[in-house]
Amino acid sequence: MFKKIALIISLVFFCSGGSLAQTTCTENSLGDQTCITTTTTTVPGVTTDNLLSPNFQDGSWTNSSNQQFHGSNYLATTNESTSSSTVSLSTDGGLSKTQINSGFSSTFGLDIWFWSGYTSNVTMKQTLTTDTGTVITQQRVVSGTSGSSGTYTDTVL
Repeated sequence: MFKKIALIISLVFFCSGGSLAQTTCTENSLGDQTCITTTTTTVPGVTTDNLLSPNFQDGSWTNSSNQQFHGSNYLATTNESTSSSTVSLSTDGGLSKTQINSGFSSTFGLDIWFWSGYTSNVTMKQTLTTDTGTVITQQRVVSGTSGSSGTYTDTVL
């Protein structure tokens, strides 16, 4: 009988606390109850500013040796050139583990101007690595011809 009274007291506590709690109870053939309470919390949304530096020459980007620049914020791609940068949602974005675990989206975008006399390809690649080492990669190849330009974005949810 004491087990049932203690259970009722704890249920009243969870219900009066205003939390989002759900309790599921099962009873065995002797009348003993086993209850599991699941509590759901809501984490407020956070939007960060751009975590990637727009300056390709400030040291935050890794550029291949055949990379060319038209000023620090303009990257001129050449055949087989690569550029990459790494950011952290916790360190660079200031998000807590709880906020990250509540779900996030990451939008990656480029403004591209294709100025060479040929058709060119630019590979947009976004790689996310979880704290357990799971890797999620999204890749998109954007093609353009001389004189064309555009803004291209992709989002990982």
